[in-house]
Amino acid sequence: MKWFKASAEKGNSNAQRALAVMYYRGEGITQDYREAAKWFVVSAEQGNEGAQYYLGVIHYEGEGTPQDYKTAHMWWNLAAANGHEGAKTNRDKVAEMMTPADISEAQQMAADWVKAHP
Repeated sequence: MKWFKASAEKGNSNAQRALAVMYYRGEGITQDYREAAKWFVVSAEQGNEGAQYYLGVIHYEGEGTPQDYKTAHMWWNLAAANGHEGAKTNRDKVAEMMTPADISEAQQMAADWVKAHP
């Protein structure tokens, strides 16, 4: 845990994702969805597809954040674009629960995110 936290604080996106997973699952630390989300976002902003995938899960499930299918779709769309196979499956699954307008909005959110994070 100490190594992951130290490395995460120095900017290592894989350590940030790993620390977030520890908080998310409560492995070796008290489970804390909000702290997990914080570290997933930091890692995702560096293009870490695993962190982007988990952000989709968190928003889909409403764990530590309000349930939001559009935001889940956006994160899974980003993770899928970065090669995460599970994200493609989940994105398509959540799309079946959304209106075409919601899907379009989620896709625009993903495009806007990419522009803001070159």
